[in-house]
Amino acid sequence: MIARSAEAPVPCGLGSGAVAQLIIKRSDFLRGVAWTRRLKVQVDGELVGRLWTGQTVAVEAPQGEHSVQAQLSYLRSPVLTIDISAEDSSVRIEVDVPVSAKSFTLRPRSALICRRI
Repeated sequence: MIARSAEAPVPCGLGSGAVAQLIIKRSDFLRGVAWTRRLKVQVDGELVGRLWTGQTVAVEAPQGEHSVQAQLSYLRSPVLTIDISAEDSSVRIEVDVPVSAKSFTLRPRSALICRRI
């Protein structure tokens, strides 16, 4: 699937009731880290986008608990679990590199971080 902007959300998951936009951005800081590779973003285990530096993908998600994970080559983020409530119309998440650069070589499964902003 190609990366979509916030104006063209990708439907994700099943459910009824309130739907919010889950907006996921690849940090500009990742420009120096594998900038020639796209970041894969999964929501609830489903690939929803492949992002270049600075790109954003928007996903429609029903209220409830959802998981978000990013992967860049062999580097991964821990799974971020978010709870979308009925009051949420949009939830923003940024994928970035943690402060400790040594995590790239010592802990490739936690070298990226997804955080709610």
